[in-house]
Amino acid sequence: MNNKRCIDAFNTPQHIARYANDAAGLSRAKGLRNNCYYDIVGGKGYIVSTRNIKEGEEIFVNYTKEYWDCIRYNIKHGHYKPKKSKK
Repeated sequence: MNNKRCIDAFNTPQHIARYANDAAGLSRAKGLRNNCYYDIVGGKGYIVSTRNIKEGEEIFVNYTKEYWDCIRYNIKHGHYKPKKSKK
């Protein structure tokens, strides 16, 4: 993981880290903050918590501004349709 490489976990449901989300998202939900960060050790990526995380609490990690800029560009140009959130 760096500015030229990223992890696409779409086809790896067995890797639990794929379920980490970004609290910022396309629009920040009030009260949500990232509680983890990425760390690269020996070419492997890890998600490290910044505080104790309670059982059942969601994992949030920064996807970066560039990621969200790309998503917004793809939405604008019809290349990506965001999933509708459940209410």
